[in-house]
Amino acid sequence: MKPHCKLISGLASVLMIFGMAHFTGNALADPDPSATEKQESKPEIGKKFDHPTEQLQLYLDAFHYVKNKPSMQMEVHHYCGAVNPDLTQCALYDKNTKNAHLIGIEYVISDKLYNQLSATEKNFWHPHPYEIKSGQLIAPELSGSEEHTLMNKLYRTHGKTWHLWDPMQKKLPVGNPDLMWSFTKDGQLKASLLTQRDKRFGISSPQKKSARTDIPMQAKAAHTKK
Repeated sequence: MKPHCKLISGLASVLMIFGMAHFTGNALADPDPSATEKQESKPEIGKKFDHPTEQLQLYLDAFHYVKNKPSMQMEVHHYCGAVNPDLTQCALYDKNTKNAHLIGIEYVISDKLYNQLSATEKNFWHPHPYEIKSGQLIAPELSGSEEHTLMNKLYRTHGKTWHLWDPMQKKLPVGNPDLMWSFTKDGQLKASLLTQRDKRFGISSPQKKSARTDIPMQAKAAHTKK
């Protein structure tokens, strides 16, 4: 598949989860194991198979911090793919190059699924409105109009993110995983991180913020208290 076709496929896949496609049934119901078995294929020597990572076609760049240690902040590269219209999954890396380290995972769910969670479980899910409205979250491989369409859908979602490794601090992924969080107001993110990111990509987060003023802010009260 040509690179541009992959981007289009990736956008279509992820837009599906953010409300651009119809989904029926109880999304929190247990999956049908027989369906998974039917889809799995047996590897054969010399035959090329599709790999799970090939579904992660959407590239997003954003910033996380350790929920109980707000000073521990970092830029994170997300490679995402839709599981169904209400759930997507992302592999997280510390860079967007071939020598990048796999540092964690993020699951993203629709507002519909979030509202079905228990009060205890909701404590693990962070909001997305501010990082979208502020211009912190970007989709570098999409056009301006495609990115705007995606962000318009993303603000109604919630993420559950675990980091298992900080290569800048440890040589190996040892210790407990960290529950990560998103920024929810001005002044939380270190200015140097944003400046360095924008310079590297040749973009302006303030300009993106201005371009996203038409996206409504709908942060959850439970989130804003965190």
